[in-house]
Amino acid sequence: MITKSRVHENVEDITEVLNSKKIKDKIDEMQERGDVKATVIIQDDKKISLKNEFVILFLENFDRLITELKINTSELRVLIYILKKMEFGNLVSLSQASIVKALDMNKSNVSIIFKKLLSKDVLIKDEDGNMYVNSNIVMKGLKHKLSGKNKENLQKSQKQTDLFDKSH
Repeated sequence: MITKSRVHENVEDITEVLNSKKIKDKIDEMQERGDVKATVIIQDDKKISLKNEFVILFLENFDRLITELKINTSELRVLIYILKKMEFGNLVSLSQASIVKALDMNKSNVSIIFKKLLSKDVLIKDEDGNMYVNSNIVMKGLKHKLSGKNKENLQKSQKQTDLFDKSH
């Protein structure tokens, strides 16, 4: 079986592919045997666009976060805000003060929540003091589409524990 898949810009391009010697010979051979099936789809190239930002959530690990580590609603509220602002590669470039202001929370409560999220390995700090969300729980950006620093950050943000299996 010959499979040739490619986005073609115009009909002449399709004709050129179909007329290539190798494909033409194979089609002739298949016609002689009588087992030819051809499908040609011509359609507008429609791009899918998402209107809202999203993250990839690893359900098993997130379930363990809620059920075994007993994350409370205030911690979840802060985590969701962090996820909304997190960069591709899971880097968190937010201050606690900005979270206090945005969520109208008490400064000491946000500080306690950060300490809890760090102790539960939801938030991770690297040796340079950069903060990440553990990418075994949630990930922003597709690993194979990230490049450079974002891909490096995603690797730094991956912390495997007894509760959080390796997800990617």
